[in-house]
Amino acid sequence: MVKDASVVVHTHWDREWYLTNEEYTARLLRVFPSILESLRAGQIENFLFDGQTAALEDLLGQCEPGLAEAVAGFAREGRINVGPWYVMPDEFLCSGEALVRNLEEGIRVSKEHGQNAFVGYLPDAFGHAAQMPQIFQGFGIRAAVVWRGAGIEGDIFEWRSPNGDQVRCVFLPQGYYQNPFSKIEYVQAATRYFDGLADKAGRAPLLLAQGGDHLAPPDNLKDRISRFNSAQKKYRLKQTTLHRHAMEKCSDDSRPWPVLAGELRDNSNAFVLPDVLSSRRYLKRLNQQAEDRLLGQVEPLLAAAGLGERYPRRYLRETWKLLLQQHAHDSICGCSIDEVHQEMIVRFRRVQNRLDAMETLACEEIGLQGSRLNRPEAPSPFADDARMTAFNPSVKSRSGWHPVHVFLEGAKAAGLEVKDQAGEPCEAIVCDCEEHRSFASPVDDFPEHAAGHLYEVFVRLEMEGWESKALRFAKMPALGASAPLPPSDNRTRLAISNDWLSVSLSESGIRIENIRSGDAVETALSIISEGDAGDSYNYSPPSAPWISEAKIAGARRRPFGAHGAELEISFRLCQPKSLNASRSGASGERVASHGVLKMRLFSGEPFVRATLRWTNKAKDHRLRLALPLGEKVASTASDSAFSLVERPVAYREEQTSLPEREARVSVNPSYSFVAVGKFSIGHLAMQEYEILDRGETDLLALTLIRCVGWLSRRDLASRGAGAGPDFETPGAQCIGSEEFRFILSVGGAAEDRLSLREAEEFRRPMLFLRGAGEVTDQPIKMRSGELPVSSCRQVGAELEIRLFNPTAKRQEYEISGGSARRVSLAGKDIESRPGIVEPGGIATLRIRR
Repeated sequence: MVKDASVVVHTHWDREWYLTNEEYTARLLRVFPSILESLRAGQIENFLFDGQTAALEDLLGQCEPGLAEAVAGFAREGRINVGPWYVMPDEFLCSGEALVRNLEEGIRVSKEHGQNAFVGYLPDAFGHAAQMPQIFQGFGIRAAVVWRGAGIEGDIFEWRSPNGDQVRCVFLPQGYYQNPFSKIEYVQAATRYFDGLADKAGRAPLLLAQGGDHLAPPDNLKDRISRFNSAQKKYRLKQTTLHRHAMEKCSDDSRPWPVLAGELRDNSNAFVLPDVLSSRRYLKRLNQQAEDRLLGQVEPLLAAAGLGERYPRRYLRETWKLLLQQHAHDSICGCSIDEVHQEMIVRFRRVQNRLDAMETLACEEIGLQGSRLNRPEAPSPFADDARMTAFNPSVKSRSGWHPVHVFLEGAKAAGLEVKDQAGEPCEAIVCDCEEHRSFASPVDDFPEHAAGHLYEVFVRLEMEGWESKALRFAKMPALGASAPLPPSDNRTRLAISNDWLSVSLSESGIRIENIRSGDAVETALSIISEGDAGDSYNYSPPSAPWISEAKIAGARRRPFGAHGAELEISFRLCQPKSLNASRSGASGERVASHGVLKMRLFSGEPFVRATLRWTNKAKDHRLRLALPLGEKVASTASDSAFSLVERPVAYREEQTSLPEREARVSVNPSYSFVAVGKFSIGHLAMQEYEILDRGETDLLALTLIRCVGWLSRRDLASRGAGAGPDFETPGAQCIGSEEFRFILSVGGAAEDRLSLREAEEFRRPMLFLRGAGEVTDQPIKMRSGELPVSSCRQVGAELEIRLFNPTAKRQEYEISGGSARRVSLAGKDIESRPGIVEPGGIATLRIRR
């Protein structure tokens, strides 16, 4: 019996990977003329340009006008297919909101080129987030195509999100990189491919994705397919589009298809390359800082400021595009050549510069700040932070301690006094101070520096949604002295405490205790390093493994008056300098890495605030923060795109020889929150964790840095084949200093545990703006319980707020300050119960003020 098969001609186009974006763009200019010739000649009926639009912009931005016109023409005719993505993202290292904006921008650009039919194309992402079906459905996308992460037999399945939304998926059993018709012996190569596929693919039509990474199709493809059809009787091939194939394949309702629920990280069919979660951690930090500032501060500020025609729509869109370019999976995952990631650092700096500019624009428009020196009625552009405005950029109320850096000109103050507009004192803690120079550039005069000091301050405030409070910071003459740093062999007990917790240092190490419940963990925090003979994709232990533990070198206690205290602990880690020449074990040379951990307790807070500054001097290892759990645990929970995912514990597999397969996935993604046993942790970009079996107890290991010197290797104990070209990447050894910030709670009771809300507030703090005034006279207030706010932005004349429900219970919300309607992710009106978000649901509201 002859089996029908679809041929989808495509290329998978990483904008940067083992070449830079400039080099890949130049390659586009070489490849596309032959693609256009094949389209004109009818040798290619349709061409799939990788389901994204950023590469199309690269091409059109650099090619000659005639080629650009031809590409645009074929796109309008539906013969060149692009979208729905702007870039092909990693789904775990960026926020759910960034995934929405990625699709939003990709679909917008696609429609500008005449595209209207989309498939959720995810051929090479390193696993898939649980909420992707709901996100696709929100944009009207009913079918998807995936490869990595799907643990099924066959080639069709239903993929279900936590809220119950489903998309039907085409699975690529042998992956997207298949180019048999590019071979000299193409009849034999294609026959072998379809023979290998037939047992896995279920019902016809079968699918050949003819193409691969940065490849051009053969210029006589139609002729070769015709000869193939004539040369054998088992398969009959025809060219089609991915959308047509998916719709035909997925329209078969004659039998139930298997259902996969939640995230897809199974590696039984394809490598998922899980340790990209920790490769080049500095990229993850820079990305999360940019995302949180853009989503949590700048967009809400622009919306609240009521800028009218001055609203920077185009500038904001281009800022988003620049950030989204960083989310391409080989970029944000840190698994490209060094030059690529050096360019990413520059782009992240450009994003921050643009965010600075938009914040300044808003502050000038509402009168907080001035841009002209020769306008005495306006605020001086050289003003320091003696007068500031606290603005709650969230529509939800906030209370507690809020961090702010305050620059004051002149000599160092012994302390600061903070008062509100009515002259009433505000509780404040001055934690640190350093010399600093501020710089201002008026638009009507010469730029100047100002010398002074930068103070790290925490102010206790209660703020409603979008509320502003004018504050005055004044120098005062009283600041508590710090206890001297004892010698490293002095093990005198040191402790700090508040109403909830105590943190102490003793002979047994660091102890964290919940004073209210009595839940305690001995030696709760340690820093460990283990040898890593892997590459940027996978951790791999050397055949002679090693583990080194950092030793406490000294400590001191710093009181913050009646409001809190700090315990500062210095560590020294004596460890192997690198692998030996054969990569089988540690080299004989040793180095000393070091770090300082500051743990703070403030009055009224049920968690520890911690900052670790670490200087790494070793290569070929993985550094982790280790917390003994004091018990065996069956599962963990962490946040991912629009969800809180519970996962059963999977211990690390003993790794020896794994031909053509990958070791069991034991590391897990976390965007900013982890809950396990009696521990809850909110963090900034510590996005990989693992549960380690320690006999009668388990240990939580949060990866800090992973130091490897290769993009890919083919001799790993944890993976039976290469994952890319074998380039050396000395920059991935991450020699130098990094900062890690997190909050930690201990205790099993609900009131003792951190929530996603607190993790969100930790990542997206209150906004303190130079100058005194009011940001908006039209505040928006929301009561939403455990519903995190994903975004708050201006869309046209309306305010858009997006919420999600990470719980298994229906949650309610209430909004004051405007009339709200519910829309889809694509902005279309939908029917829903007002004030309700169902379990696992994402709710997008449009509010007219």
